Amino acid sequence: MKELNRLLYILFLIKIFLPFLLYNGIFEPHRDEFLYLEHAKHLDRGYLEVPPLVE
Repeated sequence: MKELNRLLYILFLIKIFLPFLLYNGIFEPHRDEFLYLEHAKHLDRGYLEVPPLVE
């Protein structure tokens, strides 16, 4: 029983940390994220892309 718990714990840790190890750091923000950042610099109401509750 103790070995099974240890195995499950190790598999759980692998499942959690494996995506972080395989992640490619070259990815950059998507162009929509740049749009939201630009709108955040100039807050104004009335843009269809960014409703008032998002600001």
